[in-house]
Amino acid sequence: MWLDLVRSDENQSAKNRGIVPALKAEFCAWSPETLKVLVIGNCQGPNLARALHLGTGCSVLGVEIMTYHGSPDLLLEEIDGADIVISCLLGESWGSIATHRLRARLGHRLRTYNAIYWNIFPDICYRGAMGQRLRSPMGDYHSITLHSAFGAGLSEEEALRKLLEGPDPADIKSAYAATIEETGRREEDADVRIGPWLQTAIKERPQMLTINHPASTVFVELARSLSATIGLDFADFVPELFHSTLTQDVVWPVHPRVSETLDLDYVQRLIFTRGSTTMTAADFVALSFEMYRQEREKAVVLER
Repeated sequence: MWLDLVRSDENQSAKNRGIVPALKAEFCAWSPETLKVLVIGNCQGPNLARALHLGTGCSVLGVEIMTYHGSPDLLLEEIDGADIVISCLLGESWGSIATHRLRARLGHRLRTYNAIYWNIFPDICYRGAMGQRLRSPMGDYHSITLHSAFGAGLSEEEALRKLLEGPDPADIKSAYAATIEETGRREEDADVRIGPWLQTAIKERPQMLTINHPASTVFVELARSLSATIGLDFADFVPELFHSTLTQDVVWPVHPRVSETLDLDYVQRLIFTRGSTTMTAADFVALSFEMYRQEREKAVVLER
């Protein structure tokens, strides 16, 4: 499978861009006579693979695990063909690639990490089950404040006032404490622990784009930590030059009240970004309410 990824002219060209079109949402970089590393993760996986390749120069295949949801056995060929497998912690629902099964299958060839979730955005939420998410101007991510305001029949002006005011400090502290505790608990079962580093680093500069989309600096640090467990030399590079696909998606600002409550060293403006589109707080409110009205009208039509 590894050689198949680089044999065709199309894939060879795509490989040079770090993309393999035949495999959805994956990263591949091939260097002959180097260690072959398979990285398994959620949307973080392919980006972690990029950072690992840039720092070590080894051959890396990065897999977004949701591509294989319902058919995890399709990954076994890649798993058996790799010298080292790096996987986020996976539960029993993942069948043959659940972490405890990978440990039994691979032994010392496996390294594990916890998929990063860091709630410095207590106003973010999802609405709807996976695959059936209610959409917002920020993709799958919604503002709890705006969704609740719309449901309560508040005006856009009232919703904007609440959004600018920000979450209650007690809620901010509670959500943040829960994140630290949950990350620590999960990382007890992983080979690397990024939580302590992130807890310090995020006070100095923004390190998360959303609750589960890390900034480039986090991928570099995670790749560095994993490289050490494998025994690979990791060469430093400028994190800003690292291409993360997540920076092209949603970037949610850290609310000034969060910065004040958690004593962060920075304050961000409430500018919401999705791809090349930027939205002021007022824009975000107006667009959110418009989409919620459309969804409500659609639901009424379906009920008739």
